[in-house]
Amino acid sequence: QTVAERREAGWGIAGTAPLKLDARAEWKSIRTLVALLAGDALTGDGSLVLSVQGDGTVAEPRLAGTLAGDKLKFEQVARGVFLRDGMLRARFGDDGLAVSEVRIRGGDGTFSAKGRLATREGKPQVDLAWSAQKLAVVQHPDLRLTVSGAGTLKADDRQIALAGDLTADHGRIDLRSQTAPSLGGDVVVA
Repeated sequence: QTVAERREAGWGIAGTAPLKLDARAEWKSIRTLVALLAGDALTGDGSLVLSVQGDGTVAEPRLAGTLAGDKLKFEQVARGVFLRDGMLRARFGDDGLAVSEVRIRGGDGTFSAKGRLATREGKPQVDLAWSAQKLAVVQHPDLRLTVSGAGTLKADDRQIALAGDLTADHGRIDLRSQTAPSLGGDVVVA
């Protein structure tokens, strides 16, 4: 049992007080969360479920849990980015975040990744493996790009390394200028 006690600056809970936590949060729609984080740059939706268990003390909690996302969707219409049918499965604890699977569709293709995000001595550590199969990266009227490939993303506090093989399965760039002069409909070229 934890008790609030009077201190010099007011009331508080001692750092040595025991901690026991079992919580679950569920977001039916993450639209507002995406808007808060990305502003007008990106729209998104889907659902998230966060489960957290903890013990230890108030000063040194030991937390672990899971994060699951379903029906994830992200769009940037002006740039032709349309990702849908996404899902996320991850576990977290004292050793960081282990992503067992993240997957999302773009056009008729998919992107997937798995790996670990952590901190070591307060510095970020990322080690992810990724793959794309016929992923429509850009679907804009004047620019289309579909890619396939696989690779890794590794990062620490000093550098980011993105490695892999990527092939353009399909691409189209339309460089027509909308302001270019053209012949009138009544002009005939013989």
